[in-house]
Amino acid sequence: WLRKITSVQQLLTDILQVVHPSLHDICSQTLSTMQSNPNLQDSTTGWPTVFEVMELIVNHAMPWHRDSGGCPEAYDCLLNLGNCQEARFDIADCGASLSYMPGSVIYLTGRVLMHSI
Repeated sequence: WLRKITSVQQLLTDILQVVHPSLHDICSQTLSTMQSNPNLQDSTTGWPTVFEVMELIVNHAMPWHRDSGGCPEAYDCLLNLGNCQEARFDIADCGASLSYMPGSVIYLTGRVLMHSI
């Protein structure tokens, strides 16, 4: 499964390098350190991205919330792989309502910003 999503993960990594270069650099350094640790090499050698965590969320709507994990300074990467053509991504703190079509990518500080789908 990880091999099949490598090209998508590389694209998301490249986007992160543009939108948050320092986070990209820190994540890259962390992954390199993990890959050089003999105790972690088996787990990290085939890892296709600088992101340490991937979550698959399967739902059509998400109520207003702030993400409880992660660092407030870090960005969460959200990729819509669904098929709903009218999905909206709303951010309460700035009054934004964004189109969230299939294939949309949103980077945001989910721990800081109240958001819903």
